[in-house]
Amino acid sequence: MLTTPAAEVMTAPIAREEEAVQALSAGFHQFLASARGLELLLDRAGLTHHRVLRQGASLQAVAAATESGLAAVVENPVLDQAELLRYLDEAAGMAPPGSALACGMASRHFRATVMLGDFEAAEKSLTRLRDVMLARHAFDLDDPRAAMAELAAGQRPAWNLIGAAYSKGILELQHDPALAVSCFELADAAALAWRAVTGLLDVDVWNLRELSLGHRCLALATSDPEAAAPATDRLAQVLDERAAPDALRLGWWRVRTFNELVAAGHLDVPPALVAEVEAAVDTLVWSSDASYRRSGLDALLLLGIRALNTAEPTVARQWFTRCFRACDGMPEGDAHARELGATARRHDAMAVERGGAEPATGEVRHLDPGVVVGLDAYWCDASGFYLRGFAPAGADPVRSVTLCSGDRRVSQQPTDRADVAALYPDTSVPAACGFALYVPGRPGDHLSLELDTPAGPRRTRVE
Repeated sequence: MLTTPAAEVMTAPIAREEEAVQALSAGFHQFLASARGLELLLDRAGLTHHRVLRQGASLQAVAAATESGLAAVVENPVLDQAELLRYLDEAAGMAPPGSALACGMASRHFRATVMLGDFEAAEKSLTRLRDVMLARHAFDLDDPRAAMAELAAGQRPAWNLIGAAYSKGILELQHDPALAVSCFELADAAALAWRAVTGLLDVDVWNLRELSLGHRCLALATSDPEAAAPATDRLAQVLDERAAPDALRLGWWRVRTFNELVAAGHLDVPPALVAEVEAAVDTLVWSSDASYRRSGLDALLLLGIRALNTAEPTVARQWFTRCFRACDGMPEGDAHARELGATARRHDAMAVERGGAEPATGEVRHLDPGVVVGLDAYWCDASGFYLRGFAPAGADPVRSVTLCSGDRRVSQQPTDRADVAALYPDTSVPAACGFALYVPGRPGDHLSLELDTPAGPRRTRVE
């Protein structure tokens, strides 16, 4: 079983730079295989029974020397995580003591236990990894400050020190946030040292560095609150605010840091961070990403909590009202939004008792994560604006598409989009989901689509 970057990424009509860089991973990948090329390589290696599937920028392959060997995996494709942990644990234990294999398997086992949330197993796994890391590379995971000093003195970093330090930080985050801060700082220092020594652009290392810097902010929110807000500026080293996805993610980390500060009772948040949160929260709330939405909704409530506890009941009511109205616009199955909305209403009643004035109400935007919106073309002239694209609603047939801008609505029956159906080969997404609509008047701030389906109307925002 393996995954590898798909060579097709480099020859696509429109190559995404991020996918291309990740596929190349200069210095790590000696070559790239296409789906057909990988099949040829497997045949030559004697693994003549195989299945190769391309998913986006990756190839996923299962191969065996016999048909029965392939069938054993293909018939049960769901990976048993407990079985994976058991394999990594046994491999780490059977490898020669102090060997590269022992260190690598111990590192993978520890990272996997943390990722899966099995913290009891992670504590035991950390002891083994600490011993083998110290024996092989002379880095002591129990003393991250000393390890950073050794890196600063020029000691060559271990390839797995970055992930090990980050995972230990996650493990320590709940009961010793100050130690977690040191672990995240070690992961960051190890990432920089690794790049300095190897000169390689490794996407995994880059991602780990972002996660380490971001979680460092969250750990500081409880261990050293005054340092938490300035710490978010370090994220600009890995996230470029000029790029929209990076700007959104940077806003997400700032919002999460603010949430941690207020939830821990630290209301004296620097005005600059509050302003950044207020600027980012609306985009997060109406994002199609569930983790962004959750953080954004939490921030609406906590902005209100902060205002309520700093003698600003009218401001608090504005945030509480925005919070419960946004929660009302979330999908019905979102239990967190439902609970959060009820909490916001209770606190709004408290703000009324403290003299808070009735806030101005605005339009509620609805989000349906089950609706995918893709835009092919957009233009605007003095008389109106035009959008062309597609909007499938999962397996539900779309009977009509309505584009809404304020109180203006323009509808049509959907057109067939064979290219969209091809994007979902393993599902029954109907091809009739295309639209091309012209709406008189200037485009407003809030555009939305309403799809008429047999299951009822489906509404979502148009970015």
